Amino acid sequence: MKKDRLLKNPFLVRLLGLLMAFLFLSAFTAPEKPDYGIYDPNHYLTEETITQIRDLNEANSQKAEKLQIGVYIVDSLEGESIETVANETARAWKIGYSGDNFGSLIVVAVQDRKSRIETSNNTAIRITDYQTKQILAASRTDFKTGDYSKGILAIAKGLDNQFYKGTGTLPSDESSKIKRYSENFSGKK
Repeated sequence: MKKDRLLKNPFLVRLLGLLMAFLFLSAFTAPEKPDYGIYDPNHYLTEETITQIRDLNEANSQKAEKLQIGVYIVDSLEGESIETVANETARAWKIGYSGDNFGSLIVVAVQDRKSRIETSNNTAIRITDYQTKQILAASRTDFKTGDYSKGILAIAKGLDNQFYKGTGTLPSDESSKIKRYSENFSGKK
């Protein structure tokens, strides 16, 4: 009975309507998926970094289990939570090759000083939230010095190494000169 009285009150109905309109208008809408899954409207990333991430994805597309990595780097989230932006962007872009659904999205908001890695459900089996936080933490020094290219590339390689670790498939970066980022976290050398 009390519920019916609340809905009959014109002030509350208008207030509820305004609240619904505000929530609808402030909802984040992901931009259209850019070529190669790298959204960088303010050019924080060098062409070399973009090429390396594109090459990493290309190499992974030839493997039995295909990890795809996307990047979304902007000045600000404009009041949205990083979780919302990461989740909505990953859903809209459908990161991960069709059939496998192994995808990860790196989200960085430079002025907000926030970063997140969003993984698909299939990828989350191999790369846990704890591991993504460690990979992000390893790149904070690069972000603090303004070297977003180096930080993003380190995150992409760290995700690649962690995903293919223990599968019998080598990570895309097979260079012995580059220490595997997963080794930084496990303490192995």
